[in-house]
Amino acid sequence: MDIRESKDFVNWVQAKHPLHSTQGNGMWEYSDFFPVMNNGQLGVDTSVNGDDVRHVFKVSLDDKKHYYYMIGGYNAAKDVFVLDNGFNEFVLRYDYGKYYSSKTFFDDGKHRRILLGWLNESSSVVDDIKKGWSGIHEFT
Repeated sequence: MDIRESKDFVNWVQAKHPLHSTQGNGMWEYSDFFPVMNNGQLGVDTSVNGDDVRHVFKVSLDDKKHYYYMIGGYNAAKDVFVLDNGFNEFVLRYDYGKYYSSKTFFDDGKHRRILLGWLNESSSVVDDIKKGWSGIHEFT
C-alpha cells in the first residue's frame, strides 16, 4: 500500500511504513481510518486521540469483495494502528450487501461521521439498459 503524508496538503512524501499491514488477504481498496469515542454517540474530528478514543480501520478486501473493519488504538509517536486485544483482523463485516468505494468524513456542525459510497444493484445487464441506470451513490 502506498501511503503519502503531507504537512501542508501541497507537498507529499511517501510514508516510511504503512499504518497497518498483514499478510494473506489480497489487495486492499478504499481504506478508511477514523476515531470513535469509547462512550457516547457523537462523532469526533479525525485528529482526536487519547485514552478515551478508539480507532476504526476499515478496508475493502478485493479477494472477498466486502468491507471489513478492525478496532484499536492509534500510536501517534510510532504512527501505527494497534489492534485491540481480543480482536481478529478482518472478521468484522462493515456491510452485508454490494457496497463499494466508501469513505467517511466528519461533519463538525452536527458532530457526526458521514459515510458515502457506491451501491451496486443485482439486476441483469439487460434490465440495467432498459432502466438506463445501475447503482446509486449513497450517503449515510
